Amino acid sequence: MTSRLVRRCEWALDRALVGARWERALTAQFGALAAESILARVWRDYAVRLATLKPSKSLGAGLVMRWATLGIAVHRALLARGQPPDVARAVLRNLMWDPFRFAGSIAWALAWRPGRSRLSRTRHAMRHFRRLFYASPDFAWRDPPPETGRVGFDCLQCPIARAFAAEDLAEVCVHSICSLERRLSASWGVRLVRTQTLADGGSHCDFRWQAVDAGTRRKD
Repeated sequence: MTSRLVRRCEWALDRALVGARWERALTAQFGALAAESILARVWRDYAVRLATLKPSKSLGAGLVMRWATLGIAVHRALLARGQPPDVARAVLRNLMWDPFRFAGSIAWALAWRPGRSRLSRTRHAMRHFRRLFYASPDFAWRDPPPETGRVGFDCLQCPIARAFAAEDLAEVCVHSICSLERRLSASWGVRLVRTQTLADGGSHCDFRWQAVDAGTRRKD
């Protein structure tokens, strides 16, 4: 298969996966005509961007970078439609939650073992996440020294943050993409504690998870 044909197949697959769901979500918020206009612009822009997207070293990282590219197209389309930046960020965050939650559910299911604590399961789930979707060498990871009551790792290289920064959208990445990790963690019943990200200018993303009291857990 030629690279052009591969990209066309990826474009069609991504549209089939989220097109109808996103149309419903945008219609509920903006109305049918606006939703149709926004999505038409999204898919045109995404096709152009996808044609020049640098190939990733793994299938999982390639999928993640396609979704990042699609996210940029969504944000640009919302701004072009006249939506304020804060609204565009919020809409993008909500639209990207579905694919992110789906990827997280795969990792969480693979990490289940009888008697395994939520914190231990989180550690194993994030290892699956890194192997399946955020794989090296596209992403670079570092395991920190062990801490009592916490698990975590550091991200030293993130092509998602780099892609958004290249379009002067680093703040969008922080609020619409990076924030999804806190939401996913909460759905697992753990708390993500993070003091910096590559997207907001940090030297790395310091992911640390700690257990949450059963009485304070919330479900998304």
